[in-house]
Amino acid sequence: MAEFPSIGLALIIGAALLTAGAFEVFALRQERLGLIYVGILGAEVIFIGAMTQLHFGESYSFRELTGMGLVLIGTAIAWT
Repeated sequence: MAEFPSIGLALIIGAALLTAGAFEVFALRQERLGLIYVGILGAEVIFIGAMTQLHFGESYSFRELTGMGLVLIGTAIAWT
């Protein structure tokens, strides 16, 4: 049982996926498809990077941090 996520964590993940799906449906009604995918990619970089740092204690190399930064900068440019 230790290999399976706790019920609370599974509920948080499920709620996050449902919320993301609702935001994606709303956003696709308002904007162009390409911009939405770029925004989703940027949000995933932030979310996954933060969660692995906080929950798993992951450390990133300068190269990985630069890659994350480039994705975020690209997202910001696409939305302007």
